[in-house]
Amino acid sequence: MIRLGKLWHTQGTVHVCGYLQHPTQGFLEAASLAEYFSRITDEAALASELSKANGCFALVVENANGILAAVDRLRSIPLFWDQSGNLADKSEALAHLNLKSLASPEILSEFLMAGFVTGSDTLHKELKQIPAGHYLALNHGQSPQLKCYYRFLHNASSSQSVEDWIEQQHTLLLQVARDTLNSLNERPVVIPLSGGYDSRLLAYLFKTLKY
Repeated sequence: MIRLGKLWHTQGTVHVCGYLQHPTQGFLEAASLAEYFSRITDEAALASELSKANGCFALVVENANGILAAVDRLRSIPLFWDQSGNLADKSEALAHLNLKSLASPEILSEFLMAGFVTGSDTLHKELKQIPAGHYLALNHGQSPQLKCYYRFLHNASSSQSVEDWIEQQHTLLLQVARDTLNSLNERPVVIPLSGGYDSRLLAYLFKTLKY
């Protein structure tokens, strides 16, 4: 059973929500995003595509083996599941679960201290979530399997000079600005000037790119 909300776009056996910034294909959402992921035929292909995907999205792909589902690196759009292979974008959509079956005291303590639960657990023992940077394989006749495709890891290096780091950061910021402008599709930009660094930086980057 797959239960997804109105914000999702379905194209055949591919369900997508959100957007993706592709290095060559540009800003993808709705039909174009579904078309991008429709090329996925197996789990290995999904893992390869996800490792390169940059954006705020979630997807569900139905194939001959079962279901593949994924969230982005930040888990911008949540997906919930259970051991029976049911999948939904809202926990209440899986209301058939015995939601009185609370998780362990350790998980409840984590929620009370942090305001959320990390990993694949939720406050209910039978209800799971796909963590950030992970995908879920729900293959017929097999137990659900969560697999990681991306982790934020610090890569320490002292070989670069401060000037090199500044240049690298400047290049990265320009690329972020290009991606943002690409998603606007030539619409006007309005930047509220708060007097802080963020608004001035955006104005500088957009002006540098002659938008």
